[in-house]
Amino acid sequence: MRNLQIDSICEQHVLWLAGRKGKRADLSDENLANANLRDENLFGANLAGANLSGAYLTRANLRSADLIGAYLSDANLIGANLIGANLARANLSYADLTGADLADANLTDANLSGADLSGANLIGAYLNLKRMYMTKVDQSQLSWLATDPNFRDWVNRLIICS
Repeated sequence: MRNLQIDSICEQHVLWLAGRKGKRADLSDENLANANLRDENLFGANLAGANLSGAYLTRANLRSADLIGAYLSDANLIGANLIGANLARANLSYADLTGADLADANLTDANLSGADLSGANLIGAYLNLKRMYMTKVDQSQLSWLATDPNFRDWVNRLIICS
């Protein structure tokens, strides 16, 4: 998808959010690899199945977005708002989620192998530790992750930062 098309869809989405004509962003199954979506407001957008590998989503508002099965490998999600986002079955391998807000996000069967979750808010997020091989987490996040019944079996697969 071309940048002009993406810009137009994002503009229409912002109008829709404001209650003016516009239209909800539907970027499901689109190829958005390496797209620049920094600081975009995609609150509640449909990005299910989208290829966002290597995309720049720094500080993007993806709150309540549908990212089911999205491919976000190597994506830059530093400081992104992913509160309540549905990331079930998403591939977030090697994604940078430093400082991202994943509160109440659904990460059921999401692949977080090699991802950086340093400083990310994971309170209330549904995670599967089996898909977190070599995932970077803060020591302060361990008490919350320890609520997973399989924590003791999987803790040695995490990279724990102080």
